[in-house]
Amino acid sequence: MEAQAGIRVRVRLDYLGEVRTRLFGHRSNQKAAEEVREQRIALFRNVPVQGLEIEDVDSSLEVYTITDRETGREVVYAPIIVTARLDRLEDLVPFLIMEELRKLEVIEPQEFHLSAGDVQRLLVRMNMETRQALMELAKRASAR
Repeated sequence: MEAQAGIRVRVRLDYLGEVRTRLFGHRSNQKAAEEVREQRIALFRNVPVQGLEIEDVDSSLEVYTITDRETGREVVYAPIIVTARLDRLEDLVPFLIMEELRKLEVIEPQEFHLSAGDVQRLLVRMNMETRQALMELAKRASAR
């Protein structure tokens, strides 16, 4: 969908705080989550992405802790809420494949009218972004 006024969305991303062991010193999972959140905020604010305009990044939500069902360990998350304007619906795909995505709200427009070409572009972009993410994940797994 080509939007003259753009598409506005609000996305909640929750970043996991994982402590990596260091030779000297130790930091908490909460501190690690806050550091990851600050790094991501800097990226959103400073790295331009074609078709995407970041309007606001809200980091006022509290860091929270939950117990992981599989491991029984406590895990810490630091959430942010990103408000963005997109040129096209397919520009939303990078957010959709993020592991950190917890909530997505379309602020405007209230309705979408998609042609067959719009749907095709959206699906192709989803395929490309998903394959790229899987390749990066495989690279990280093989590097460990």
